Amino acid sequence: ATQLSSTEGNLQSTLERIKTSTQTYPKLVIILAGTNDLAYCTNNKDCINIFNSIRSIHDICHERNIDTVALSIPTSAWQSSQNGSDAASFAKLINEKIERWAVERRSIVNAEKEEEEEEEEQQQQQNKYMVRHFGLPGWTATQLSSTEGNLQSTLERIKTSTQTYPKLVIILAGTNDLAYCTNNKDCINIFNSIRSIHDICHERNIDTVALSIPTSAWQSSQNGSDAASFAKLINEKIERWAVERRSIVNAEKEEEEEEEEQQQQQNKYMVRHFGLPGWTATQLSST
Repeated sequence: ATQLSSTEGNLQSTLERIKTSTQTYPKLVIILAGTNDLAYCTNNKDCINIFNSIRSIHDICHERNIDTVALSIPTSAWQSSQNGSDAASFAKLINEKIERWAVERRSIVNAEKEEEEEEEEQQQQQNKYMVRHFGLPGWTATQLSSTEGNLQSTLERIKTSTQTYPKLVIILAGTNDLAYCTNNKDCINIFNSIRSIHDICHERNIDTVALSIPTSAWQSSQNGSDAASFAKLINEKIERWAVERRSIVNAEKEEEEEEEEQQQQQNKYMVRHFGLPGWTATQLSST
């Protein structure tokens, strides 16, 4: 995050490049940062610095009147391992700071804690978005895609309370599965479970965005050396499938096609991906 918030991260120039090519900034930027910072986090002061870097990334967008969604640092096998025992508590502390700040900014509304307030606000402000969070830390994609994961009932509950399904579901899954992945066949099973989660939404005509499994210190450690290659293999399968489904458009590989399509379909959204694997929030938020 330190790198991503810096000038080295090129977030500012990326946003300006998008504005130049489309005559407007993105309406929304979804930000996931801080995972890699945990490898260098040794105390609470470091946690504050990481949070400040993540907030700086959002500030870069807010300065341009771009709305943001702050994703929490996901759990990982490395965080709960002996070597990363402190990382789990540091991640929890940072996530608590992110959540408090996000609620203050009204960027994220926690559906479980503030559902009644959300529904009242939605009636008053029909033109604004309602963002809900449904997370099960430590769960695998296999569990999430099963009836045990309760995704179906959660979607039905949202429909009951709002008279409609969500328009978009952003899905991050597969991180915890890597702890149980030993071969390519397991990778295929993990991918199939992730795809099943999307299928649950698609069956209800809900659009989805598939987030790749993020990098982590555990993946690159000696004990998790295979995990990095497994994550890469699964992410490649996700990307190929997502491009086929038109759920995700890779801005770096298909930029020309995106710009042409945007001219033809002005009323549709353009989704761009800007990722720098291994960078810290501090770097991302800096110039």
